[in-house]
Amino acid sequence: PDRAAELRNRTPLEVALTPEDHAGSYVFLASDMARGMTGTCLHPDGGVGIKA
Repeated sequence: PDRAAELRNRTPLEVALTPEDHAGSYVFLASDMARGMTGTCLHPDGGVGIKA
């Protein structure tokens, strides 16, 4: 299978995130909407970090 299909199969949300998908997280963190966030890690990983 191609790399994108392999990544989709390894993630609970069955998505292969693109650089554009990650960019939304960075734009949010740089915006005023995130002004109250401290010490938070965002993991745009399609759910790989979910513990069952």
